[in-house]
Amino acid sequence: MQDENAELLREAVRLLRIIARPQLIELRERFAGSMLATTKRRQMWEEMDGSRSVADVARKVGTSHEAVRQFLIEVESKWPDLVETRKSGNALYPRRLI
Repeated sequence: MQDENAELLREAVRLLRIIARPQLIELRERFAGSMLATTKRRQMWEEMDGSRSVADVARKVGTSHEAVRQFLIEVESKWPDLVETRKSGNALYPRRLI
C-alpha cells in the first residue's frame, strides 16, 4: 500500500510539473529580469542550493558575506516564495526553489 501511494505521488508530481512548466518558465524570466541583473547575483542565486551557507556562497562567488546576505534579504522581501532558508547554529543555508 505504501509503495502504491508513493508511486501515485510521484506520478502526480510529474504531471504537475508538466502542467506548470510554462508558468515556471515565465516566472524564472521575470525573476531573472528583476533580481539577477549582474553576474555576481546570478552566481549567488545558482549557489543557493541549500547545502551552502551564506558565507560559503560568498566565498564561492568571490564576494562578501554581507553582499550575499543583502541579496538574500532582497529576494525574500520581493519574491518570498522562491527561496527558503534553514538555520544551523549561526549559519544560514538558503535554497532557491526555482
